[in-house]
Amino acid sequence: MLKLNNIDNKFKVDDFNDLDIDDFNSKYIIGLRCSRNKDNKNKYCKTHTKHLIHGDYLELPDKELCYHFIKDGKYL
Repeated sequence: MLKLNNIDNKFKVDDFNDLDIDDFNSKYIIGLRCSRNKDNKNKYCKTHTKHLIHGDYLELPDKELCYHFIKDGKYL
């Protein structure tokens, strides 16, 4: 997530179901894209072809994943 001093108060929710995901994704970007070389036959590197622990980084994250990064980033 971009390191900002504060995240907007409207995103400081108690449950990920209360997060307005469209508004959040239009304002913030979380995570980084993998910098390893892609596997020849796949759209991911060898590690991410087998295991996408934090979801598909080619798509926008869902509410639960955004809430996870907000909470673990100590923005709440």
